[in-house]
Amino acid sequence: MLSVLYGLKRFFRPPFCAVIPTLCIVITVSFTAVQTAHAEPPLPPAEENSSWTLALDRNGIQIYTQEWPDSRFPAVKTVQVVSTTLANAVSHFFNTEAYPEWASDMHEARVLVPVNEEMERLIYMHMDLPWPLQDRDSVARQRVTQDMETLAVLFKERDANDQLAARPNITRLPKLNAELILIPISADKTKIIWQGHNEPGGYLPAFVFRWMLEHILYESSLNMRKRLATPSMAKSATWVVSPE
Repeated sequence: MLSVLYGLKRFFRPPFCAVIPTLCIVITVSFTAVQTAHAEPPLPPAEENSSWTLALDRNGIQIYTQEWPDSRFPAVKTVQVVSTTLANAVSHFFNTEAYPEWASDMHEARVLVPVNEEMERLIYMHMDLPWPLQDRDSVARQRVTQDMETLAVLFKERDANDQLAARPNITRLPKLNAELILIPISADKTKIIWQGHNEPGGYLPAFVFRWMLEHILYESSLNMRKRLATPSMAKSATWVVSPE
């Protein structure tokens, strides 16, 4: 979902050796991985754009970047308004097992610990990355809440790597800090905001980061828009309070 790792299999062709980030910009090149020890600051308010730099604006999808304290890697934010109900959007993003259907190169996504009374759960994602990168996986503690005044639904994720042992030949993502905010504009229109920052370490060429913005984040946003607009795929989350 929010921490969904978007791969670039079609971009990599041996012997082209480049480092491609995921949606959360969390790929670490194994031979240069460096972990920076510092407390992760909170993400900005979802609808505050003054601290962000617009990197792409196309077909109703905006992608922003923001320099991040004590990090060489920026935070990223995507914004779009989709013709869908709040309940439908929540249901699709809550369907972890379906992530591989719309997240490029997602090999596996599953729930490790079911949601509890506080709407918190543990999820696992495995990314089948192209050569020369090693596969990546992540363990995230995800909590879902709804603001009863605005009816906005927040998916908040932080890394929980100590909850699952590392798997052989797969690099565990060291940090994950992401939010998905679904804001109802009307009964059938929802604003979708994803923002996050991760500290991957290693070397990331600037031109590759720009390529990721234009092709991976943008195209993935289009994929989700099409999915939400498909009547046969409509779902409903009964616990969500929707606008009338």
